[in-house]
Parts: sequence; C-alpha cells; structure tokens
Amino acid sequence: NMRSNAHYIFVFSLSKQKNLLSQWRAYTPHGSGINIGFEIDALKRLCAQKNLDLVECVYSKQDIDDLLKSLLAKILISFQSDFSNLPDDHVTKTCEYLEFLNGKAEVILKTFCKIKDSTFSEECEWRLVSKYYQYYTDSDIQFRPGKTALIPYIEVNLSSMRHDGYLFETVMVGPSPNFNLAFQSVSAYLSNKHACRETHSSQSPFREI
Repeated sequence: NMRSNAHYIFVFSLSKQKNLLSQWRAYTPHGSGINIGFEIDALKRLCAQKNLDLVECVYSKQDIDDLLKSLLAKILISFQSDFSNLPDDHVTKTCEYLEFLNGKAEVILKTFCKIKDSTFSEECEWRLVSKYYQYYTDSDIQFRPGKTALIPYIEVNLSSMRHDGYLFETVMVGPSPNFNLAFQSVSAYLSNKHACRETHSSQSPFREI
C-alpha cells in the first residue's frame, strides 16, 4: 500500500517568479530573505551529473488529469505486456501484481512530484527531483531535526554549477526594515566569496507589524 508507507524521494523547489511578495512572506524570515537565481544550463548539467530530473509543476485540474491519464496508460501498457502469460494460481498472481506495482513506484512518485494545488499557481514552481530510494538505509540519506520529527534529506554538491567562476547567476536581497545595511552586507559577502555574478534589490515594500 503506497499510501501507508514512507517514500524516500527528494525535491528541491525553485520558481520562475524571482520577486513575488507572497513568497517573501511565506518562505523567508522577515528582514533576512534572499532569492538565489540559477543559470538554466548549470541546472541541467547538475541534473545530468547527479541523476536528478528538472520538472515543471502543474496546477490546473485539466493538466493534472492529463498527467495522471498518461501515467495510467503507460502502466497499463506495461502491465499487459509483462503479464500476458501469468499462471492461473491466485497467490502467485497476487505476488506478481505486488512486485509489478513496487517496480512502478519511482515513475508514480515522480509524477506525483509534479502536482500542486491550484491555489499555489502564482508561484510557477519547478522542482529538482531525486531518484527513488527504495530503502531508508541507503547511505545517501541523512536526517536533520524538524519542529516535531526528524526530516530525511540528501546532499547535492553544487560545485559543478560554477560558470565563469561564479556559483550562482544572481542573488536578490529581499525586503528588510534595514535594507541598505542588509544589501551592503550580502553584496560584500557574495563578492568576497566570488559566489554570484549580480546582486539585486527586491524593491518590495514589506513591513511586519
């Protein structure tokens, strides 16, 4: 039962929206948020080297229905091909069905990783999606403390993304009550580390009361 089991597949969220006020509010600590901009070719190189998929999220009911119908059709075609000569024994059939579904776990989970609720559509999210880890004992998987439980994660070395000596394409400094100080300190740090090509200001008014 896929619903009752924990699944170890990992995502890293990105967005085509580089300066969305709702994202500053939701995803960054007030006054200290930054937006890191990645060069698309560098992301593609990383995916090729680290066995990751770069996928665009879908939000509308029609797009989600089309995605799931396509997935189901592929699974049915594979099922009909693999099990045309199944034995008549019911127990054997049941075991074979279970093994077949377990073998489709990765493609099913990777499809689910593309789906988001329509209320998040303004975020225009893309994701880096890892391979499916069948066993939580895999040495790639590490754990960190969360608010109420341990959170599994994997580490991905970004050094291969350097382009012309820079790791990131741009960094945008988010809204802050002390913006000039925040911008100067972030710019100085990034220049010192030769980390990004350009540093920008969000220019978004955002005051916490």
